[in-house]
This record gives sequence, structure tokens and C-alpha cells, in this order.
Amino acid sequence: MAKKSGAAVQAVFIETNSAFLCKGWPLLKKTGLPLIYRARSGHALYCRKRLEGLRVELKNYYRENSLRGPVRTTAARRIRAGPARRGL
Repeated sequence: MAKKSGAAVQAVFIETNSAFLCKGWPLLKKTGLPLIYRARSGHALYCRKRLEGLRVELKNYYRENSLRGPVRTTAARRIRAGPARRGL
């Protein structure tokens, strides 16, 4: 569709702090909470002549720009630590 319409293919990175729902996760296994998901937008890539070229370009782009390891955010640390208490 992207080739015929001349539209870009948008790369999207979805990151999480857990392996829950990832490849190889047992169907009935529970996970720890909170689950944190973050989506970030990548570059828009165009299909020039061959679809195979776009596939290889996307694969390389994801390899070069994906984060390694779980997402660590300040919000996640605050949730685990609980609310701050004053006057103690």
C-alpha cells in the first residue's frame, strides 16, 4: 500500500518495563505491577523502488534505534516508593 500510494511508513517504538505479553511470555503467568508502556515515534521511511529495500531499511533502523533493557522512568520509581511524606 505504501509503495502504490507513495505514503511513508512510520516507525514506532513501543517500550515497557516488563516482558509481559512479549514473545515467549507464558500465557497464564502473572506479572509484577505497575506495567509501564511508552511509545515513541521514529522516522518516516519511504518505499522507493523495491519493497525488499524498505524491509531491510526498517530492520536496520529498528536495530540501530531500539533501547536495550527495561524502561526506567521517574514515575515508575515514584509509584514503587509510594507518596512522599512530609514532617517525618
